[in-house]
Amino acid sequence: SYELTLSIVFNSSIDILLVQEPRIFSELNKRIIKKYPSFKYFSPVNTFENTPRVMTYVRRGVGLRITQKHLLPQEDEVTNDLLFLVI
Repeated sequence: SYELTLSIVFNSSIDILLVQEPRIFSELNKRIIKKYPSFKYFSPVNTFENTPRVMTYVRRGVGLRITQKHLLPQEDEVTNDLLFLVI
């Protein structure tokens, strides 16, 4: 359903998708997020040792300039909940 959602968003010309509680697949002790070639994803954590509780997908090639800001220490529990982006 995650891939279907990204496909629907792509076909609807939506440029930014905000996802709460994204699905993270566990495979051989690695965390894997679903990727879609037309979107760049942003996560509040650098590694998936701690599951992010939010995720943002931004459509590639539409001229949006997105910068991610890390305003909290990565060790902070709240880090998994907050994603700071400058558009």
